Amino acid sequence: MVLDGYNYPNYIEAIEFNSTDSSYIGDTLNFSDFAHNFYFNENKSIYINENRFIKLKHYDSKLNGSWLMSGIERGGEIRMRDVNRSRKTMKMLAGGRFQWIAYDIDKKGFYGTGGGIFTSENGKYIENIEFFSRDNSKVGISLAFNFEVKEGDWHHRGFSSKGDPKYEIWTQRKQ
Repeated sequence: MVLDGYNYPNYIEAIEFNSTDSSYIGDTLNFSDFAHNFYFNENKSIYINENRFIKLKHYDSKLNGSWLMSGIERGGEIRMRDVNRSRKTMKMLAGGRFQWIAYDIDKKGFYGTGGGIFTSENGKYIENIEFFSRDNSKVGISLAFNFEVKEGDWHHRGFSSKGDPKYEIWTQRKQ
């Protein structure tokens, strides 16, 4: 889209969860409609209205992307989850940063979030927690996991923030 001689990006968001106002869930926002409020400057910073979003340093990881929890070990048994159900746990990784969120689309429920910095090298995935809605005392700790990608799914094994053994399977989210 070209407006006022400037080429604006075509950016669309499908709202799956909104912690401020659940009435937006299910809506689609087309930022092309608000092109005069959405632009990039010469340093590739993004501005939406008066808010500036800066692209972080690039961290290349084969885990970059959005992942839905599709399996978890409980009592020595792997329990698979349907990634299409309304209750989801999603983890997003990009630019060396991660964030997870647990939510329910149908109930418009929010169950927790956390995030920070991650690395994933040589089969080791490490999360350094910078925020955690369920327990602020976990901020500052690091969680280390052994990981591998098998048949497109991300498997990791280590210990939870409570110190319990943890084995999870994550499936890459489809657009």
